[in-house]
Amino acid sequence: MKKSIYRIAVTPLLLAGTWAGLGAASPAHAAPGDLVMTMGFVSINNSRSSSTPQHNQLDPNTLGPKLGLVPTSFSSPGTEQTVGNALKPILTLSYFMTDHIAITAVGGVPPVLDVTGHGSVTTPGLLSGVVPPVEMGKPANNPVATARHWFPSVMVQYHFGEKDDAWHPFVGVGLGYSFFTNVKLGANFDNNLKLAGGFIADPLNAIVGKAQVSTEAKASGRIRPLFNAGVSYMLDDKWSLGASVSYVPIKTVATIRVRDKTGNVVLTSKANLDIPTVATSATVGYHF
Repeated sequence: MKKSIYRIAVTPLLLAGTWAGLGAASPAHAAPGDLVMTMGFVSINNSRSSSTPQHNQLDPNTLGPKLGLVPTSFSSPGTEQTVGNALKPILTLSYFMTDHIAITAVGGVPPVLDVTGHGSVTTPGLLSGVVPPVEMGKPANNPVATARHWFPSVMVQYHFGEKDDAWHPFVGVGLGYSFFTNVKLGANFDNNLKLAGGFIADPLNAIVGKAQVSTEAKASGRIRPLFNAGVSYMLDDKWSLGASVSYVPIKTVATIRVRDKTGNVVLTSKANLDIPTVATSATVGYHF
């Protein structure tokens, strides 16, 4: 399916760090023991996202595979999933261990992202003309899904310059845990998927439109690195402005399952997504 199965939302926790963390701007230079909080907005750009073609696995005990009418495993060349962009508020909290080194946690509202599908999944074998194609690239079927993406993260940042300087460039590196919640298939895409899945789970009833099937979707989570750079400007001894760019190479496995009326999984479709995310933020900081 070349449209995406999820609308991905980027996040991790409000106090642990979230997608907002990707664009986390650093506070201005501070002294050891200082605590600095920043608030602002982050623009999340996933325009370079891509995926492998859908790989599909059928239950060998269903009628089609048992009769040799369709293979139990096949890929769908030309299908792909891509992830949309987002604009969200962020909150960061930094603790300065020295004049130059700070530990920064990033939080905010986890954005919900659309995942767009491309291409079409067609059933090979003797059933190719019987089972309806799953048209992920069809405009009416998009977004094929939505999901909230969490990315709780913590960074170590190094701040250049001296304490009394107005401008303070900084760089940072960290780790976060990327995971997805509230994964929901789009209504039209879900109906298309159920129609095709019905012919696999219960072909006789599917012919008259009475096959009973259900669907589900999820995306895997994993630890990912975070790279950050930016600059802060002191307005006075308490307030500062900041701008930052962050990069996180998000990876996930998107999975769709179709179940028959007994709950048995009759179809599993997977794709590996690469989401090289660039997040740009603008913030206002306060030094405690």
